[in-house]
Amino acid sequence: MWAPLCTGIGRRLQPDFVQGELFPYSNQIAARPRKERSYTELIFPQLSREELQPLSSLALAHVGDGIYELLARTYVVRHGGNLARQMHRKTVELVCAAAQARAARIIAPLLEPEEAEVFRRGRNSHPHTVPKNQKPEDYALATGVEALFGWLYLNGRQHRVCQLFERIVEEEEKGRNAQ
Repeated sequence: MWAPLCTGIGRRLQPDFVQGELFPYSNQIAARPRKERSYTELIFPQLSREELQPLSSLALAHVGDGIYELLARTYVVRHGGNLARQMHRKTVELVCAAAQARAARIIAPLLEPEEAEVFRRGRNSHPHTVPKNQKPEDYALATGVEALFGWLYLNGRQHRVCQLFERIVEEEEKGRNAQ
């Protein structure tokens, strides 16, 4: 069993260092009016339904791809990745379309109706290219997973992203241990 990846997500950090050593030119920037935001909103966005609505499934998958890979890389580093080549290989094993297709089958029964709809839209989207070494069915399922992770992340539901990823990894470990 491994420790959760996402403990402490969502805490608000106060941007009390806008001017000073970390930002030496901030006195020039401070004169400009800016929208009040905390720096964590750049890392942990919380878009409204109205802001998410115009985004295509492929745009959501684009964001979700990055989130999924970041979680996979973090998992690999936390579980004994020593050499860069080994870490890269393990990460690729976790994020390839076939692995994400397995992940889709693992999390499908756990999805809420709205999440299932986002997953379905992502799965049914039509990317212009499919890698030669991947099955189109696996690639479609992987795009659905990535769209779901992107939607959850942009919706401010990072905890749910972590829940689903942890379930995926637990099931993958069970499968590896059974072999």
